[in-house]
Amino acid sequence: MVKFRTEFPEFVLPKLNYEQPILLAGSCFAELIEERLQRGGFLTIPPSHGILYHPFSLATMLHSWCEMPSNWPVLEEYNHRWMSLDHHGNFSGSNKFQAAEKMEEARSQCARALVQAQFLFLSLGTAHYFEDIASGKPVANCHKLPASRFVRKRAGVDEIRTSLQNAFDAIWNVNSNVNIILSVSPVKHLRDGLSENALSKSILNVAAHELCTQNSQVHCFPAFEILTEDLRDYRFYTEDLAHPSKFAQDYIFTYFYSASFSTETKQIFRQIMALRDLERHLPMSSPNEHLQAIENLKERLMSDFPFLKGRL
Repeated sequence: MVKFRTEFPEFVLPKLNYEQPILLAGSCFAELIEERLQRGGFLTIPPSHGILYHPFSLATMLHSWCEMPSNWPVLEEYNHRWMSLDHHGNFSGSNKFQAAEKMEEARSQCARALVQAQFLFLSLGTAHYFEDIASGKPVANCHKLPASRFVRKRAGVDEIRTSLQNAFDAIWNVNSNVNIILSVSPVKHLRDGLSENALSKSILNVAAHELCTQNSQVHCFPAFEILTEDLRDYRFYTEDLAHPSKFAQDYIFTYFYSASFSTETKQIFRQIMALRDLERHLPMSSPNEHLQAIENLKERLMSDFPFLKGRL
């Protein structure tokens, strides 16, 4: 039979554990994985700095989980908003102390989870970043500050590999059991132009694969390749032609599911998905019986799997 597409071969990743927290961070693609895991009953911890696209920003965040930085967080005010250049805008606020408290609470939560975690998923978005001219430091977010304050740069493979390797070493000093999954986000950065986007993704891919080769506890999840080499069609993107469609997201997740779920984990996951389907169902009659069926299924799941309490 003639084949019309190149299907990505099966691969294996370290197995997820329902009983331990899972840390996910990086670009918005990490949120897509996190959302599906959370719906499936896993204990997922939101990243302490919000969405981050560049490896330098990710490395800064990872270091903050391992050791409390001095004089942290560094906040500044602009247009009556207090913000940190290391954090996403969701952490900004009109009150300096409330913004700082929110950042520290998120950092502490990740630091506590790191001690118990066995799984860290990182999505790398782009090799391009902005550097604060005054400090010479890369920033995670410019927060619509004056453009004259920043210079746009593109990191090289060696810079990215060194930055992440140092952060991984710090992670393993805290918890030597953590397996790290690196994935280059399949989301296109079209503002950079197609050529720059391709170059950026190539840099990230090479850096990620070198880190995987050099560290037995670092593994690559080929989300970028699955979308661009397997699906290979704009019908699998949303209308902006940059983000994967719902179908593509689900398709990519099936690879993650197959690679990182044990047989027992798949069985639990399927039962929880049956609960989610029941919750989405709109009964034409007997709504009270439907709600009771949902509660009965929740109680049975939490009885069979006590670690699911508070997650359903």
